Amino acid sequence: MEQFADWTIAFLHEAVPHNPIPSREHLVQTAAEGQHQFWIVDGQPVSMAGIARRTRHAAAIAGVYTPPGLRGRGYAGSVTAAVVERIFAEGKTAACLYSDLRNPFSNRCYAKIGFKPACRSWHYPRARVAG
Repeated sequence: MEQFADWTIAFLHEAVPHNPIPSREHLVQTAAEGQHQFWIVDGQPVSMAGIARRTRHAAAIAGVYTPPGLRGRGYAGSVTAAVVERIFAEGKTAACLYSDLRNPFSNRCYAKIGFKPACRSWHYPRARVAG
């Protein structure tokens, strides 16, 4: 669970650096829900991904993270594909994820396992209101 918390914090710092970071207690609770999977190589976790939300027919993948020193080896694609298999095993007919179009590495990874762009989206951070 500590690994999950550490990697989630690192992921959030990279993906949405302007967003507040959840508390470690919240992250440990999230890990206990069992929605994330780790890809393991030689007994060590090397990448993770999870199911962020479900609808009746689909599920969204989020939190795909591989530490910088382990990137470029196909681990993110492998764990993402494993999460997709889990989604389909639950009877869902679609899996989706958001990808930063400015990141050619993740986009190539997701394309290799069958994801296709469906639409563009934008992220607009809100100013924090004091009080």
